[in-house]
Amino acid sequence: MSANNTDYRKHFYATCAPVNNKDIVFTAKITTSGEIMEDDYLEMILGKQINDVIYPEIDKMWPGAYVNIKQMHIKDSCLDINMHSLKDFLDSYENPPYADVDLFIPRSVSDKWSIEEEYKFWSEDIGQMILQHNIPKISLGVWVVDDDRMSEVNEFYRTTERRITFVENKFGKMTYHFNYDELTMKMISYEDYKKRRIGN
Repeated sequence: MSANNTDYRKHFYATCAPVNNKDIVFTAKITTSGEIMEDDYLEMILGKQINDVIYPEIDKMWPGAYVNIKQMHIKDSCLDINMHSLKDFLDSYENPPYADVDLFIPRSVSDKWSIEEEYKFWSEDIGQMILQHNIPKISLGVWVVDDDRMSEVNEFYRTTERRITFVENKFGKMTYHFNYDELTMKMISYEDYKKRRIGN
């Protein structure tokens, strides 16, 4: 556990991980007396499950990419994710929550595919996972990073609170961003994706 900052000396934020699972890194708001006021532990458990589903597909497209599920927008923190699969969890919502995803692509493979092929991957391959509730709909921020800096990405997310300002201070502004429609859960249009993809 490492403290990130304080708030008028009444509480502080800490980056934590369970002793028996260092892959689950979460942020906790803790009082100076040691009481946990709030945390995103459940969101990070869900994030790990989402990552397990989508990372193999993304790695096929962009070998060596790094995926971080930054935040799951869930309202019921009392749900016991250990009792249900991710799909069961998503099926329990009429309008499932969405996840903020940060994707880092090594520069050497960033142009491996045409924009049309990229769009097909996001709209069809990942899109079907969303429609079938294998993963939630996502809001995706993409950074294209020099290959020799990719090793910094994992260490950053392992030790730092996942705020967009912290990410951008470390790696610069995202290269492009897109999401899936809140109601239909479908990908943005090809023309919109193309503008975002080549506009930066």
